[in-house]
Amino acid sequence: MERRGNGKMLSIKVWNIIQEKEQIVYWANLVWSSKVIPRHQFIIWLVFRERLNTRDHVKKYMEIPDLRCLLCEWNEETYDHLFENHSFASKLWNTFVKNMEMTRFPGDWKEIKEVAMKKAKGTKIKSKIFKCGFDSTVYNIWRERNARAFSRNRRSLEQT
Repeated sequence: MERRGNGKMLSIKVWNIIQEKEQIVYWANLVWSSKVIPRHQFIIWLVFRERLNTRDHVKKYMEIPDLRCLLCEWNEETYDHLFENHSFASKLWNTFVKNMEMTRFPGDWKEIKEVAMKKAKGTKIKSKIFKCGFDSTVYNIWRERNARAFSRNRRSLEQT
């Protein structure tokens, strides 16, 4: 430990020793932006960490009689399925793509994340708008899923 001439330790050296070095995540730029609504940031952070209570996660510690997706009512509810291009989610993604004036947007969740991370890079206004729109779309997919799970309410795209 480095000390000054007067015997006091340098605070920066102490800080560097006790500070935990976290792994840099590839999606941080997409999640943490001062332009994104904090509620949306929190949900997108949970999504990228795979911490949302989708039915496939809940079944690991609790018996669930029906594992079907609440949005399409067909496939098992998983992260990949919930946020990819199907039924309700598809309508939201198509609206997002149209508003962003994009020609192509993938249907697979893994590809959607890759495209989103590329488009969110930088500080230009277009990337900031993309982050807000992407995070809002993911948030509203999750919000609709929860509305159907807990209140048995089915909202239309216009109501989201």
